[in-house]
Amino acid sequence: MKKELYPFRKISSLIEINFDAYQGFMKAAENTDDKILQSNLLDIAMQRLEFAHQLSKNIENYDSYLDTKSKGSVKASFHRIWIDLITMISSEKDKAILQECIRGLQTGIIKYEEYLEKFTFSAVLTCIIENQLKEIKAIFEKLTKLEDAIK
Repeated sequence: MKKELYPFRKISSLIEINFDAYQGFMKAAENTDDKILQSNLLDIAMQRLEFAHQLSKNIENYDSYLDTKSKGSVKASFHRIWIDLITMISSEKDKAILQECIRGLQTGIIKYEEYLEKFTFSAVLTCIIENQLKEIKAIFEKLTKLEDAIK
């Protein structure tokens, strides 16, 4: 399959994914009473915000019409509302929060992998995207282990 060259609008989509993740992890942290879990979720949220900023800084010079100030997607807004609902009705609130965080991470991993496979980015952007994907996968593994540890 031929890769598309310099798809800056796709980077805008990755920026939005990271803003969505930031907002989702903030919402998840808000909904847990476990201070250790809350601290982990807040750290992850800040990391995803930093990912969005890294991508933004590296593409604004290429495309002045690109929206790098995204507030997130409608789909992610519904996911955050869902997190609120499940934490209200679930008897295992923290486990439910972790499951939704893991589900969101899976979606992000799929998008990152898809974009790396289908598109050709500059060497700098490719490095940033690959490093971010590696970090997102590490977070996924960490939260999966945390979920398994919660009885």
